[in-house]
Amino acid sequence: MVRPDHEDGGVLNSPEDDVVRRSSPLSRRRKKPKKSEAEPAVETETEQPAEPVDEVPAAAPEPEPDPEEVERSAGYRERRRSRGVVRKSTRQKAGDGSKLMIVAVVLTSLVLVIGAVLSGVFGYQYHQIEQQRQWRAEYSTFAQQMVVSMTTLDPQNADQMYKNAIDKTSGLAKQMFQENMKQVADMVRKGDLVTKTTILADAVSKADEDEGSVLIVYGWEGHPKNDPKSSESTTFRARVDMTRINGELKMTYFDWVA
Repeated sequence: MVRPDHEDGGVLNSPEDDVVRRSSPLSRRRKKPKKSEAEPAVETETEQPAEPVDEVPAAAPEPEPDPEEVERSAGYRERRRSRGVVRKSTRQKAGDGSKLMIVAVVLTSLVLVIGAVLSGVFGYQYHQIEQQRQWRAEYSTFAQQMVVSMTTLDPQNADQMYKNAIDKTSGLAKQMFQENMKQVADMVRKGDLVTKTTILADAVSKADEDEGSVLIVYGWEGHPKNDPKSSESTTFRARVDMTRINGELKMTYFDWVA
């Protein structure tokens, strides 16, 4: 209920209104007085609030590093760097070792190939030298036997000498000895002569598989069978050529040389 208790027409609230007001907090707000319609509206410039500027917070000071942490970090980096150097060195050494191994293998192969070639060459040369020695010895022996058998005579071996000269010669030598050695054999038998030949030196001037040539120096001595004191001696140099015919050596040329 509303009562005009005041003279100026003020309105007082009844107790009931107090109860209602206490229970309704919205009623506590004061009502704004309405502006009179007759009052002109005064435009007032309202200041626009300034836009807030984002302030950059000041950087907090960095804490000082812990010396132990710095030392551990430095030691770790040093170990990493050392391991990197070691790995790089190991890879480099491995690469160098591989290159050295390749070079060693190539050199070893070359040495083996060269050794095999040289061994083959030396083996062939050694075989040739040995074969030459055998041929030279064979030709020297044959030439000495022919000279001694044809110039060492007595009445008992004259016929054998002639037969040997025919069997062991060929070509020009055979023609020469076939005509002359028979006369020599008759002279030895009739004159009862004894001759002896001694080989003084020999030198093989040619020696291959089928042919050879030997120079011989020999001493000849002759005397009558019943008078050894009436002896005559001289020295001869002769050239003897020979050829292998059907696997057997034949004297093909004989000549006295100065």
